[in-house]
Amino acid sequence: MEAVAEKVAHTDFVFTMFYAPWDADSMHARLEFFKTATYLQHEVMFVAVNCWWQHGSCSQRNKFMSFPVFVLYPTWDKKTGLEYKGPCQADYFLSFLEKAMRPLTRLHTMPELLHFVGQQDSTVVGYFDFNTSPQPPGYASFTLAAMRVLATNSVQQVRFGVVTSQQLSEDMKMSSLRKIFLFRMLNQTLIWPSNQVFTSMTFARWVVHYSLQHVHWLVPSGVKSQKLFSLIDRKAALILFTPYRPLDEVQELFTILREIVLEVKDCHQSRQVADALAAMEAERKAAGMRLRRLQQACSNKQNFEAPKATNDKPNCCKSILVGEAASKARNSTCDVCEHSLTYRGYRGNTRKCQCLVNAHQLGDALRTGVSLNTCSCLQVTPFYDGDCTISLCCRNCTGSSESATAFNKSPHSGDAELLRARLRRQCKRLRLGGHLRREEASCEYSSFAPEAEKLRGLQCRTNRTLQFIVIDKLRYSRMAAMLGVNFSASESAAVVVDVQNEVQYLLDQSLPITKRSLAAFIFNFTEGQLTRHLRSAVLSSEGGQSKQLVHDLSITEVTTDTFQAIVMDNDMDVLLLYYTPWCGFCSRIAHVYLALSRYFRSAKSFKCAR
Repeated sequence: MEAVAEKVAHTDFVFTMFYAPWDADSMHARLEFFKTATYLQHEVMFVAVNCWWQHGSCSQRNKFMSFPVFVLYPTWDKKTGLEYKGPCQADYFLSFLEKAMRPLTRLHTMPELLHFVGQQDSTVVGYFDFNTSPQPPGYASFTLAAMRVLATNSVQQVRFGVVTSQQLSEDMKMSSLRKIFLFRMLNQTLIWPSNQVFTSMTFARWVVHYSLQHVHWLVPSGVKSQKLFSLIDRKAALILFTPYRPLDEVQELFTILREIVLEVKDCHQSRQVADALAAMEAERKAAGMRLRRLQQACSNKQNFEAPKATNDKPNCCKSILVGEAASKARNSTCDVCEHSLTYRGYRGNTRKCQCLVNAHQLGDALRTGVSLNTCSCLQVTPFYDGDCTISLCCRNCTGSSESATAFNKSPHSGDAELLRARLRRQCKRLRLGGHLRREEASCEYSSFAPEAEKLRGLQCRTNRTLQFIVIDKLRYSRMAAMLGVNFSASESAAVVVDVQNEVQYLLDQSLPITKRSLAAFIFNFTEGQLTRHLRSAVLSSEGGQSKQLVHDLSITEVTTDTFQAIVMDNDMDVLLLYYTPWCGFCSRIAHVYLALSRYFRSAKSFKCAR
């Protein structure tokens, strides 16, 4: 442990696995841990500690009840660390670590803020003035609190944003140097009480306690837990079983269900909700297109053997005035041109002039590379965006008619190699997630309008409300099977479970799950138009001898399809035996029940069934 403590003290992020050599879960997690370490070896230090030896310092300091245990030690918390409680899979590890290394989102403008708030049910936004100090008071605690909240739920996180612009803070009425908002969709926005002591622990608890989720992404721990029961105990719940892929930008069906739920709960037809729905749908489509383009690029081996990037013609150009020269010399201008880089089968940036939106933000760091005394050019890749380059050509020469494109050169060989390495890393990440072909769940965008009118504000017009839960089908398919789901027919399934009334309803699995079918399923439940789903064994057409034996002994096989007609017959007394193939007691009394049915075989108003 002394060696581990030394490494932790000198490294920004250390991800530690405490294991026992004999533990089966530790043996399984070893390979997943190694896969993640191979991918993030240059960003995170990975350490494995045998914590089973009873005389070792690890077992004396830590009293673990089970193995393995994963703890992340970030820069701001080297003593206790953050325990990871998610599944022991490489894609889950990678998703957690990537979020932990970048826990905050910087917000520059009001549109960015509104888009940020609309993407999640709960978001935290704080203002810190970096003009007064390189690290404003409370900023480290705010960052660590974001990591602590992430550790409580790495699948459905509460996102944290930081406002550094004084103008934006004034527009939001965040005049205080440390004013923090908790935005909750379709609910009241809360402000952190200024009279409380601001520490990462207290603030993280406050966020977890007051944050809300309209759609719960549930990850059962694998041990006895009340997570699911607490959600379905008081009212009916719609449970959506769909594959969860942690490395995807957008979870398709989860986002679709969230869009529907916001429509259902939007009783006042809020403009903010409408804008958030439009942004979510646009982002969902764009993420799907990016994923398909990346899959095409990764499947084309030529992109790795002989990469080819071309920028013969610029997408667009703009002219800007440069610094102090703008006021002193009329001809001191710079032409900024964008050039998109294209791979075989993959075009990273298909929208023009995206890089030029931030051309003015390049600032002095970009301008110092170009001399204003002579006509010169500089080619850069802005903001680590490898899909496009910007050529900056400045001139202070009277009568010069040369355009910026005249100074443009082909990308340097080093740029092409960097782009190839970037694509290789993206493909490796895609393979690490074990990504399958995305289910085309959003193919009926135009046909959703009629259902949207029925759903808008539905929660305020009916007493039959629902909880909304999403569970990973890849890890918890047995739970779905217990509810009557058959995944051989479809990749995803939706079930309404009403515990109080002891009924359940299953969405037709012969049809693909779309936004329209989910909306109709929810609407029909609130209107009481769904047919109860009954689980039953299917009578086999084979096994002639056993069927003949049952027929000779006058024992009737009852299924859910024949229960009403046979058991509930008013003219017949029915003795019904409930049994299962694995029940030992049922097997022991079988001969007694057979003898009884044989004895009453001639009775006309009595029947034995099972």
